[in-house]
Amino acid sequence: MKNPCFRSCLAPRMEQFVALRQASGFDYRGQAKELKYFDTFLFRNDIRIERLTRELTEQYERTLVHLHPATRENRLRVLIRFARHLAGSDPESFVPWAPPSDRATRARLPFIYALEHVRALMQAAGQLPPATSLRPDTYRALIGLLYSTGLRISEALALGLGDLDHGAKLLHVRHGKFGKERWVPLSDSAYAALRVYLDRRLATGPPAGAQTDTPLFISLRGRRMDYSTVLHTFQRLLKECGLRPDQGPRPRIHDLRHAFAVHSLLRWYRQGRDLNACLPALSTYMGHVGVAATQVYLHATAELLDATHRRFLAHYRQHAQGDSDDRHTPDRSVHGTVLLPVSRR
Repeated sequence: MKNPCFRSCLAPRMEQFVALRQASGFDYRGQAKELKYFDTFLFRNDIRIERLTRELTEQYERTLVHLHPATRENRLRVLIRFARHLAGSDPESFVPWAPPSDRATRARLPFIYALEHVRALMQAAGQLPPATSLRPDTYRALIGLLYSTGLRISEALALGLGDLDHGAKLLHVRHGKFGKERWVPLSDSAYAALRVYLDRRLATGPPAGAQTDTPLFISLRGRRMDYSTVLHTFQRLLKECGLRPDQGPRPRIHDLRHAFAVHSLLRWYRQGRDLNACLPALSTYMGHVGVAATQVYLHATAELLDATHRRFLAHYRQHAQGDSDDRHTPDRSVHGTVLLPVSRR
C-alpha cells in the first residue's frame, strides 16, 4: 500500500510529516491514510490556510461525529501528531487536546475459534467458485496458515514466493508490524499443506518473476490479494458455516491470531511445560516486543480454565503431603502458571 496523495493547501507539510515519521522507522502508511481524511476535508471545502486554528479543527471534528468512537479517536490522534509537527516550526499553530480514551472499557472480546470451526471454514473455502480455479485452494491455505502460525492477515498477504525456506521449513515475514522482520518456523503439517497449495499455485498461476516480489497468495487475476476482498470473502465463509452469532463477539479474521495464542497456551498447560520459559518464545514467534503485548491475546476460555485448574490441583496434591504448617502457607505459588484476563469467550 502506497502513501496517499495529498492535495490540500497543507499537502507539502503533510508529505514532509509522513516522510519524517517513516524515516524514523515507523510504518506510517496506515496513519497517513487517516491524515488523508483531513486533507480531503480541506481540499473539498477549498480551505486555504497557513496554520491550524482552533475553529478549523473543531469544524473538522464535527464532521466525524457519525463515526464509531474508535475510528474518530484514531483520526483525531493522527491530526494531533500532525499539529504538533506544524507547531514545531510555527508556535502559533493550534494543537488540539488529545481526546480521552476509553479503549480499555470498550475493548471487544475476540471469538476464539475451535478446531472444528477452522475445519468448517476451510471446507467452505474449498467450495468457493470458480470450482476449477486456484481460488478455493488459496483461501483454504490462507485460513490454515493464519490458524497454525498466528500471522497477522497483512503479514500473510505480503508474503512472496521467496519468503518460504523449504529446507528449514521457515517463513520470512518481511513486513511485520512497525517494520519488524522475523522468521516463523512451520510445523510439518502446516508446511505440507502450504506446499500442496504452492505446487498448484505454480502450476495454474501466472509465471513466477522475482521470487521475493512475486506474491504467494494471488487473486483470480494473478495479483496480490486485496485486504478488503479477503475480509468480504471471509465474512461469506463465516455465514455459510453458521459462525455469525446473534449474541457474543462477532468472529473476525484477526481472531484466528487470538485462537493461535490461546491454543498454544492450552497445549503447554496440558504438556506440563514451564510457561515462564514458553511465553517469551510465543511473543517472539508472534512478532511482539514483549510478553505484555502477547498477554492481550491470552483469554480465559473454558478449556484453558479447566487445564489451569487441573494443573493447580495436581500441584496442590503434590505439595500438600507435608506437615500442617506447610499445607497452610498462604503464599505458595504454582510454577509456570500464567495470570489470564477475566474475559471469557
